[in-house]
Amino acid sequence: MTEGTYLLDRIRHRCREDGDCLLWTGHKSESGVPRMASKSLRRLVYEDRNGPLKDRMNVSVTCEHSLCLVHLKANTKGAILKRVYATTDLRQRRSVTRTALARKTAKLDIEKVRAIRSSGDTIDVLAERYGVNRARISQVRRGVAWKDHANPFAGLGAR
Repeated sequence: MTEGTYLLDRIRHRCREDGDCLLWTGHKSESGVPRMASKSLRRLVYEDRNGPLKDRMNVSVTCEHSLCLVHLKANTKGAILKRVYATTDLRQRRSVTRTALARKTAKLDIEKVRAIRSSGDTIDVLAERYGVNRARISQVRRGVAWKDHANPFAGLGAR
């Protein structure tokens, strides 16, 4: 870590040494990733050392300690998921599996989304019909949820 910056000094003071690793002892996300003020500490430390990352890149650890802030590597999300599935860490595997299950058990699919967008019914009627909340129906209609990638103007509305 770069010497002298206030934030990185704060981070260093909240870590403990374990061999050549610096392990974060502060706040962690639900999946056990080090966080500070809703920001990924892995990304913050990596970018301080190596410069800015593209938005689609994620930072993971290369050692066995998930809280390490020294042994960091930038990867795509797909590469990280492949590595997570290959590990024996059940907690990480469960976290990834829960996300995949949520996608498989979604209440809406593309046919229902198209029906919602073309329907003249009220939000309340559609929410009851499809078993989702009013906010989700509104998001679908505006193109915020279930973005239509075939139409670059989806969700823009009439101006």
